[in-house]
Amino acid sequence: MKNQYFLLIIILMSLNLYAFDLSGVILDMEENLPLPGANIQLIEDGKFTFSNEAGEFTLRNLETHRVTLKVSFIGYKSELVSLDLSEPKNFYKRIYLSPSVIKFEAVRVTITKSDIKLSNSSLPIVTYDDNQIERTQPLTVSDAIAGNPGITLASDGIWGKTVSIRGLSKNNIVTLIDGNRISTATNLAAGLSLIDIHDIEKIETIKSGASSLYGSGATGGVINVITKKAAYNDRFYIKPSLKIGFNTVNAMHYENLSFLTGSKFWNMKLAVQNRIADDAKTPKGTLENSQFKDKNISANFNLRPLENHEISFHFQTFNVSNVGIPGGKPLFPDGADVTYLSADRDLYSVQYTVKSMLPMLSNLSMKLYKQDIFRDVENIPYQIQIMPTTPVKEIHVDKVAPVATHETIGFHLQSNWILSEHNYLTTGIDGWQKSLVSKRKKYLHINLLNPNHEIIKTIEQTIGELPLPQSSYATAGIFISDDQFLWDEKIILNIGGRLDFIKINSDEVKNPQYQIVDGVRTDNPPTQVTFWEAEDDLDLSWSANLGLSYKPAQEWCFKINLSRSFRSPTLEERFDYIDLGSLIKLGDPDLNSESSFAKDLGVKYVQETFSMGANLFHNQMTDLVIEKSGTFNDRNALIKTNAGSALLYGYELFGSTYLPFNFSLSANIAYVYGQDNELDQPLATIPPLNGQFFINYRIRGWATVSLETNFFADQTRIADWEVETPGYTTYNFYLYTSKFQFLNTSHQLSFRVDNISDKAFRNHLSTNRGAMQFEPGRNFSVNWQTEL
Repeated sequence: MKNQYFLLIIILMSLNLYAFDLSGVILDMEENLPLPGANIQLIEDGKFTFSNEAGEFTLRNLETHRVTLKVSFIGYKSELVSLDLSEPKNFYKRIYLSPSVIKFEAVRVTITKSDIKLSNSSLPIVTYDDNQIERTQPLTVSDAIAGNPGITLASDGIWGKTVSIRGLSKNNIVTLIDGNRISTATNLAAGLSLIDIHDIEKIETIKSGASSLYGSGATGGVINVITKKAAYNDRFYIKPSLKIGFNTVNAMHYENLSFLTGSKFWNMKLAVQNRIADDAKTPKGTLENSQFKDKNISANFNLRPLENHEISFHFQTFNVSNVGIPGGKPLFPDGADVTYLSADRDLYSVQYTVKSMLPMLSNLSMKLYKQDIFRDVENIPYQIQIMPTTPVKEIHVDKVAPVATHETIGFHLQSNWILSEHNYLTTGIDGWQKSLVSKRKKYLHINLLNPNHEIIKTIEQTIGELPLPQSSYATAGIFISDDQFLWDEKIILNIGGRLDFIKINSDEVKNPQYQIVDGVRTDNPPTQVTFWEAEDDLDLSWSANLGLSYKPAQEWCFKINLSRSFRSPTLEERFDYIDLGSLIKLGDPDLNSESSFAKDLGVKYVQETFSMGANLFHNQMTDLVIEKSGTFNDRNALIKTNAGSALLYGYELFGSTYLPFNFSLSANIAYVYGQDNELDQPLATIPPLNGQFFINYRIRGWATVSLETNFFADQTRIADWEVETPGYTTYNFYLYTSKFQFLNTSHQLSFRVDNISDKAFRNHLSTNRGAMQFEPGRNFSVNWQTEL
């Protein structure tokens, strides 16, 4: 018997001698960060486990020294890893997973006013997250999202930038910060520049009419910028972060410092940034008056007073100073020096959210917000006008100084309902009011000349005007959106509608308000005339949306979206009075609301390592607001009017693939055709055929290298006042490291070269300011981030 026990012990010991334990960690190849919840399966016998919060795993008592592991994680390419456990170095294995194309399909978006997977929305939506921002280091929100198919950059210099979405921009695009509408003057491209690019978590963009969700203005699309916030945690934490960077093309440097902290029931974020830049260099010389300075302070505080309840407080203050706007056309005279002496945006908001309040009510949120934008502009026009009077008057316009305050207050009430397992309903009411106060001073000196053109006398004169009446634009709307998942969720049907009430109120305007001649002020001077009568208008408009997504197989998705959207003309379009000297720009209080009927058809094929897709769009617009030549008080003028109808249509193609040896490729191309049916001529400011091509190489666990090619075709289909633009191709280079540890802190570096060949070119959507004839030249950018 003893011999039998002894034999059994020997057998067990021998079995254990050939049993192996395998441990390791699963990491993101690009970020070098752990992937918790990854599945690790042993192919030989099906044994499996999951990685923990640190990405680590252990498989015990493996009975063979040659094993094959299948490692998978949602949004990443699965990996087969073969190991020989007779080699001690394989007892602990670092396994890297590469993001798959499917990862981007699994992204969730909230711009639809419901938390939904991007692949389930019938709307054409694109996203841009903070990881992409850290890699590419864009200057503004516009720089970040431009390059997505159908989104093209437009600018009034280096700092002031906006985008065109499928041929529509500014007035036709609703811009939001955390769901709060930005409402400011749209003559200059500045709204998207009043946001700290390093304080952004994600940017979501709808590339089609979306008034059924957001009301007036969304005929061309919606951009929602979601800023960063701290997270809740079972234990108290504090996480500081520092970012610094430098650009050579304009000697720009920035410093960004943020603190994230919190515990189980509260969290808080505080971020500050400062940027300073000189005039930019182009291949043809210096772009004069393109300097800027800006700074930002952003804070939010979130509190959970009860289970499923949250109160959020949000504050932002963004200030710019000495921001140059190169050029003049069409808003300013040629050669003018125009500068934002100051521009401020202050945002305050409070939101209360309750989740799972009732079995069917999954979310209820209430928000109040206030946003003020102040602009102080200096225009040095270098303008001289000769009046053939007796004596002859030589009028020098020394300076024009407009200031304006845009005050917006708004509210938002929304509920999300689960009517059934396959039916989700969103309802709500929201509203906002913009109040506008603007003033303008003109500083002149008038030389009286004798017949020999010698100065007899010089008169100093200041003229006080109201370029716009003190006015307000108030709107409130109710909306509903229903998502139904049909036929085993192969079909997703979305139906939405909205009804809006709009009230416009303005005071009577008489100009000039006053004159100061050689130090003597005269109110209500004899030359005063009534520019605008008092207005009190009420408008009612409706919008609707019908969308369908069809997934016949896991890899394929077909989408169609139909939308009726509207845009009530802005206060500036209704009441503008801008005296450029050579001509006057005038609004029209009786403008009709624009309306659009947009159709979007999309198809996408997605596998783990490959995707491709296409979108066709068609947008028929009526009562499009345009400018027509005319006269005002015997002077040349550009006067706002409704055009009757306009047509925009085009296509977008895109695709990406992962290749062997850690290479990946992506490409896109976009085209839009715009026609003014009223004038039977091309619409203005339509981007030419354009596209991008990327090739990326991942150095496992260390860095990623990218080469970007941007191309634009000639633009010869132009409005009668535009300039043809030749085509061009530019190349950019990116290198960004994965996060690495040093002295108990995390670090990440990025390096970028823009316009590698230092090519002289002009962007068609940036040529209309006069002096902006060439874009910046070769630029080297270095950025460093560290955090605990």
